[in-house]
Amino acid sequence: MIGRGDGVGIEVGPTVIRGVRLSADLPTRVLAAREVSGRSEGPEDLVDALDRLRAELGPTEAPTRLAWFPPGAALQRVDATGLDGRGLDALRHRLAAEHGITSTMLVDSPPRRWMITLRWRSDVAWELQEIAERAGFVDVEVEPAPVSVQRVLQPAVAAVRRDPDDERSWVMISRDRVPLAAAHLDAVPPPGAHLTASTARRTTEHLDELLTLDALAGAVLAAAGGDLAPRPGTVAALQLAGEAYPRFPPHDLRSADRCGVALGAAIGAAGLAGRARPVDVIGRRPSRSVDLPRPWAIEEVAEELDPAPVLGDPSGRRGWFRGRRARRAGGGGA
Repeated sequence: MIGRGDGVGIEVGPTVIRGVRLSADLPTRVLAAREVSGRSEGPEDLVDALDRLRAELGPTEAPTRLAWFPPGAALQRVDATGLDGRGLDALRHRLAAEHGITSTMLVDSPPRRWMITLRWRSDVAWELQEIAERAGFVDVEVEPAPVSVQRVLQPAVAAVRRDPDDERSWVMISRDRVPLAAAHLDAVPPPGAHLTASTARRTTEHLDELLTLDALAGAVLAAAGGDLAPRPGTVAALQLAGEAYPRFPPHDLRSADRCGVALGAAIGAAGLAGRARPVDVIGRRPSRSVDLPRPWAIEEVAEELDPAPVLGDPSGRRGWFRGRRARRAGGGGA
């Protein structure tokens, strides 16, 4: 039976997909941590990778969250404290009209409430959700990876750099345990997967007002500084539902470097990080579904049937129908 504490978190990177499955029945909560190659030339490749990941994690009906932050994506928070439903809708429509931002997410950090503004392609996020559902995952939601990893960071962390593979990296600036802003780096990351944290105080004055995408990326990189380069001793120390997460060697799939982001997504899916709020999107969900090839089989059929004889009926027909009725009635039959 699925309950609070059971969940699946998946980090979708450019070339690697990492997954974590949590179970409320285990003291350590982590039931499985796996990763598969995820370089995608199309939706069918991604379905195949997610299907393999689901097989590795084991069958479950637990809810799933996908942590995704594709190249070119960025986020920044704005204050939404004290706004009711009508006020939140007005803010969302103003962001769409003035800045072209159609995806937002609410994050509560008492006594404040923040609206995370997302600059990414919402139609691709919808497709990613559908692909994960086709691969067999249940109750799937897609959220920004910086929000996911924030759930498992120590309170003192002020900045995080994520290198999911050898191609792309992103940096998040955090304040009051809520993402302040995040953007991608232009530099090529070092080999391997890294999750680097810093508690050094950051200068973030320029991030308190909503910026254009280019200005936001520049301000995030300036705030990040030069102390986030992956090196020994800078691996993020994680916490899992208020308890310290064990440290594992870098090659271990359970290490913070490998599964830290997926772990944060799993915490959200499992309901261990307060109220789970999905991403809100202005506009209709695309009506088209992901175009995936359908398997077909062609089998040669004989022009004349030659049924196996049944004792008592040379034609064979009586025995076939009798067996069918017996199966329907709960009796015997092959």
